[in-house]
Amino acid sequence: MPKDIICNTYYSNNNQISLEIKEKKFEEYRRFLKKEVQTLHNFYQIYKNLQELRTTRLDEMNLAPKFFMYSEFSLLSSIIFWIEKLFSKRSNVSFREFLLYVGANSKLFELSELKRRNNNLTDETAMNLVVKPEYINSDIIRINKSNFIRKIEFLRDKYFAHFDKKYISNTDIPQIGPILFAEVEDVITLSCDILKKYSNGYDGLFIDIQRNNNLDLYRILDIVHEYT
Repeated sequence: MPKDIICNTYYSNNNQISLEIKEKKFEEYRRFLKKEVQTLHNFYQIYKNLQELRTTRLDEMNLAPKFFMYSEFSLLSSIIFWIEKLFSKRSNVSFREFLLYVGANSKLFELSELKRRNNNLTDETAMNLVVKPEYINSDIIRINKSNFIRKIEFLRDKYFAHFDKKYISNTDIPQIGPILFAEVEDVITLSCDILKKYSNGYDGLFIDIQRNNNLDLYRILDIVHEYT
């Protein structure tokens, strides 16, 4: 991602910074986050499929056990890294930073600006889409209060990004509990909700990701099953 996408203008209400530049930065941020949430969803969907296929295609997977074992671990690692990147306080490009930018540039989301960008909206629809200051605070609180995001940060820091001597035996890792499908899905839903809310408040465009089930693994293992 170009370095100039994230800069001090994200936290500035300086009138010298043109509206056009602020709009461009919001649109870049929106596009980037949408792409990364889609990547997270794809990692998760393939990981989930691997887990589910253990019940129906375990014999086929055992033809190449290490391949599937390390594929599963790699996908889990990617899920952890992607969630951490999207929500970490240390990340320069995250939903926290996105919300701070929206809050610092509230004029971008005024009713008049929304209708200027999308004159097809009725007054009633536009009023319902306008971003209110309390939305931003509420979404930041949702992120801060997420036990799952804290669990992901712990796993990333203590085991996946580098090895902490305290956890080198891996004996303490299970104490924080497993990563549940529902928890990952909740984070993806939270991400999509934030993108949709502020995208709608910006230009009325509905932003979402493709949540189709990737069936590649099913097709591959069905073929293996047929010919073995």
